Amino acid sequence: MKLECHWEEIHSFSSPGEHKRFVKWIENQVHQGNCEEIFDKDEARDQWRDRYFKCKSTDQVWKLACPDPGYFSGSWLPVESQ
Repeated sequence: MKLECHWEEIHSFSSPGEHKRFVKWIENQVHQGNCEEIFDKDEARDQWRDRYFKCKSTDQVWKLACPDPGYFSGSWLPVESQ
């Protein structure tokens, strides 16, 4: 049984700690099979890059934007369909 991904937009994480907790939460969602992380085959896997996740029940893709301390606190937003 597929579960709906009731994800809410986060335009700006309130702190590095909130971003870190969110990363743990979304990685747990992947582990539980609710979504999958989408990798670019040429992209290096490190913690300081944007990450993309697809909800398995809706096929909607979301972007986890990496924070850039002092400039941008990171975000979690749906990717617009083209």
